[in-house]
Amino acid sequence: MQRPLDEELRDLRRAIDAIDEQILTFLARRFAIADEIAEHKALRRQAVVQPERAQEVRARYLEAGAALGLNPPFLSALWTLVHEESCRRQGERLRAFERSTRTV
Repeated sequence: MQRPLDEELRDLRRAIDAIDEQILTFLARRFAIADEIAEHKALRRQAVVQPERAQEVRARYLEAGAALGLNPPFLSALWTLVHEESCRRQGERLRAFERSTRTV
């Protein structure tokens, strides 16, 4: 006996909801690691953006996504959003570190 289409659709939507939760969890973990990287950069007085590293990560991101059949313009836009948020957070951490180490 076949399942009703509404039930199949409901199950597929639940699967997407579960994957969306995983994506958010992974993003939170990624940004937490980026925060740790900011602390290392602050101690070494390094800039937030390391252009060579950014290009390397972007290329790897686009290549891996393309191998999975994902649309390159989508991948590029997604990478840009993730990278910009990482940089924004790292910038905040570096500024906070600088404020905390200033001598008055």
